[in-house]
Amino acid sequence: MCQWNKYGSFRIDPCILNNVSELQSFSLHTIASCCGHVKYKPTIIIQDGSGNIYEFFSEIVISQKPRKSKRYYKRDNEGYFYIPEVEAMRKERKQ
Repeated sequence: MCQWNKYGSFRIDPCILNNVSELQSFSLHTIASCCGHVKYKPTIIIQDGSGNIYEFFSEIVISQKPRKSKRYYKRDNEGYFYIPEVEAMRKERKQ
């Protein structure tokens, strides 16, 4: 796994930093991100103007409102982070 990069008050994977910076330059509110570390596809969680939370690349809506815990990623048995809703939808789309 790549090392986190300190970016402002947040930590962002260096391999996805340019994507996050570009989205923020368009005033999109990024909540969290992960480059996927080769095991999963890169993901960036965005909150739109209506308050919907979705994954940017797949455009999968994760929630209609922010979660209290602000935890969108889970860790698999090998220590890699993924978004359960996104992985489930990607598997469903493949079938």
